[in-house]
Amino acid sequence: MKRILLTAAVLMLCSCSQGTSAPQTVTTVSSETTQSVTEAVTETETTVETTSDTTTEIASETTETEYVPVYPDFEDTPENAYERLTISFRDGKGNETAPDDYAGAYSYFGKMYICITEKEPSSYYTDLLGEYTCISYKTVTHSFNELTEIARQASAELEGKYPVTDVFVDVPSNKAAVNIAEGDPKEIRTYLEERGFPVDLLVITIG
Repeated sequence: MKRILLTAAVLMLCSCSQGTSAPQTVTTVSSETTQSVTEAVTETETTVETTSDTTTEIASETTETEYVPVYPDFEDTPENAYERLTISFRDGKGNETAPDDYAGAYSYFGKMYICITEKEPSSYYTDLLGEYTCISYKTVTHSFNELTEIARQASAELEGKYPVTDVFVDVPSNKAAVNIAEGDPKEIRTYLEERGFPVDLLVITIG
């Protein structure tokens, strides 16, 4: 009986001893699983990079096209010359900005007068409009951009008290201008003058 128990104990001990190989098997499986997960993560990162590149390409394709001016066919008329001149003021986005020496233009008896703040027109004008015989240049004191800003300041000063309907530049007189729906021009001029506004550079129209 003792031999039988001893034999059973030996068998159990051997069984436990053989069981130590189980963790080795688990370790092997865990290593393979980790490798698979690592590969999966790597594939995901690659996919993200590819998607990022695709997004960049799409963004590049949707970039706004630069504005390219298209001038009218030449006709020696004030209207044609004026259209060509104003088209040249547009930037790469199509926004119109006049040169600093430009003071406006107006037509009178078949001629177009281009007002500038310099004594002689620069190559900007002569290169652009050299073919036209209907053009004359006139030297004035204040630029179109300067007068436009004065008109806007006058409108802001009058806001809430007088109904301003328009701001513009009176080119022939080389002054800023505001149009008021109703009111007394003398009263409006006095109102602005009391606030230190340069009324000598402002034309006030009613209507």
